[in-house]
Amino acid sequence: MRRTSKSRPGRLVSLLAVPWLVCAGCRKEQQQPPPPEVVMPTPRALSPAERAEVTRALAARSGEAPPADAQFGAAGAFRVVVAARMQYLERTDMGSVILERADYAATSVAFDSMLMPRAALLARVDDALGRSGLDAAGRRFVTFEDEFAGAAPRGPAGAAPPDPRRAARLVGRTAEYERVLDGVPVFGSELVIGLMPDGRVGRLRLHWPKIDPALVVDARRLQERVKGQTWEVPAGLGGGDTRILDIAAGVAHSGIADPGFRAAAVVRVTYRRVSPDSVLPLVTTGYKYFDANGREVVLTVYPSAAPGATPSKPPVRTP
Repeated sequence: MRRTSKSRPGRLVSLLAVPWLVCAGCRKEQQQPPPPEVVMPTPRALSPAERAEVTRALAARSGEAPPADAQFGAAGAFRVVVAARMQYLERTDMGSVILERADYAATSVAFDSMLMPRAALLARVDDALGRSGLDAAGRRFVTFEDEFAGAAPRGPAGAAPPDPRRAARLVGRTAEYERVLDGVPVFGSELVIGLMPDGRVGRLRLHWPKIDPALVVDARRLQERVKGQTWEVPAGLGGGDTRILDIAAGVAHSGIADPGFRAAAVVRVTYRRVSPDSVLPLVTTGYKYFDANGREVVLTVYPSAAPGATPSKPPVRTP
């Protein structure tokens, strides 16, 4: 039985099933987006020049050439490589990248955190990013996501489930970063990276688009308003069964799954709602973005299928 401390990104995809690929692990607004304003680009074949570019990029970022069974494809700015032992996506317009090896955190050898303490592991991550040629300026380490593998006997009825940290071995440690520009947080930017025992990148998710400096200036003004308590949470969000957990100003931008790009200076309000059920209360935690006047801002619009496409959920590969 395999257990992880956090949900493992989906074992990606059949060729060009981009919405499933890029939405694995998405953590966006807890709300219904407005009607779709964008359409997923139509799938297309890679030109020989593009295929050569993708091959070079994949080799630099994964440490190896595409496997013999690799399939190449594209849709607009999205370019994809899918093989049995690895899957890769890049966006040429944003520089965004997703890479997942099938054998990442699937080794029979335990990861020894004592032999690879935090400082040493982060130094190896910095070295891997440098070799990959990816720009992740402004990154700030947040936490490690640990993954465990193993088995444990079934306990008596009603017993608490086994603690995976005790019943299994630690097989993977993935570093997660946030982004800060001149003291202003950038909401929506993602950097998650995990290394194989030999130092190659085994898992990578980078969405780090360029930010207009004017938005950083606007966000600083919002920070001053939040600090001075001259910006107020909209009345429709607070009160009743809703508890405000955090209010923070920064720059937010659309997610990797959105073929377009939107960014704005916003105030992010993180909240928690508890249902009135006293026996089995439902607890929901989420966040919303608002502008300087308290109007809600929605930046990520998930695309509809391309004209003429016949979407179907791709099969899931397991190692």
